[in-house]
Amino acid sequence: MKVYKVGGAVRDKILGLMPKDADWVVCESSVEEMIEKGFTPVGQNFPVFLHPQTKEEYALARTEKKISRGYQGFTFNADPSVTLEEDLKRRDLTINAIAENEEGDLIDPYHGKDDIEDKYLRHVSDAFVEDPVRVLRVARFYAKFKHLNFEVHKDTLSLLKEMVQNGEVKALTRERVWQETQRALDEKNPEAYFELLDSVGALPIVFPGFPMGQDWEMMSEPLNDQHLMNITKFILIAYWSGFTVDMWEKLMKTLAPPREYIEVGRMYFKHYAGLSYVLSKEDETVDLLIALDSFRRSKRFDIFLECVSIVQPENKKPLRDAYIKAKSVDAKTAIDQNQDMAPHTAVRQARIDAIRENNV
Repeated sequence: MKVYKVGGAVRDKILGLMPKDADWVVCESSVEEMIEKGFTPVGQNFPVFLHPQTKEEYALARTEKKISRGYQGFTFNADPSVTLEEDLKRRDLTINAIAENEEGDLIDPYHGKDDIEDKYLRHVSDAFVEDPVRVLRVARFYAKFKHLNFEVHKDTLSLLKEMVQNGEVKALTRERVWQETQRALDEKNPEAYFELLDSVGALPIVFPGFPMGQDWEMMSEPLNDQHLMNITKFILIAYWSGFTVDMWEKLMKTLAPPREYIEVGRMYFKHYAGLSYVLSKEDETVDLLIALDSFRRSKRFDIFLECVSIVQPENKKPLRDAYIKAKSVDAKTAIDQNQDMAPHTAVRQARIDAIRENNV
């Protein structure tokens, strides 16, 4: 058996970046031999194993053949006769199709190192068009490397547009779309993910409601804050895209996001326009905090506040101060001191009074 390091770890090493977990490909081996050597099989669709010590993933070299529509419509061949070059050829981009042997030598049959130097995201082969997930992956890698001045090669752009026009992108499941989107939101330029989808015509298919041809570049600086939560970034991108509450609700039904995205986004689009007025009224401020469920779920308030801090920085401190004062109210004491009120009314009034005292 022959073992090679492949993919992102090799690419990032060439770029001078800190590689994450390494992936490995094994040639001239079999499932039986891997198990015999102590590897644990974990792949559902093709032979992937965990190393007995490092727990890194080792996959048998394989080829793939398109048999039906969509990204799951493939059959795989992991015979010991499959070569490293054949395995690398099935990969999406040349920069991800570089291998390194045990001596540290690069095997680069598709000139990925040249494309790294030229700062191109380029497809490996024409089989690229067979997998619609690659539209999302190229967009994600553009978000990852745009700050290093990478561009999508014109030939690859043409293939991406072809995949949109032939309807292949419509085969993407909402779960896979959300998975790739979450990863894109982690990158240096998350807005570039949407920019690339826009440029190839995929945006209205993948994200209904997002307008095409907008100024994505203006989002770059505020979103480049690596301390922002992914949910905040997504809500802000929708905000700058002109979203309303109804548009948000429709988008959430199309995707498969966590419930937190649905509910906090709904509250933000419902309340951001009138926030300055709400903060001038202690009772309405408390009602907003209650609607956010912020006294039980503080993270929801943190997300809302983070959005406010970017779009309406003047409202950040008043909102945070009001929350701190309202949250400091002891519910039991408020109820005991107002026996003539319903419990929830007594607590609400105590929170209003606490904010009012702070504003005097």
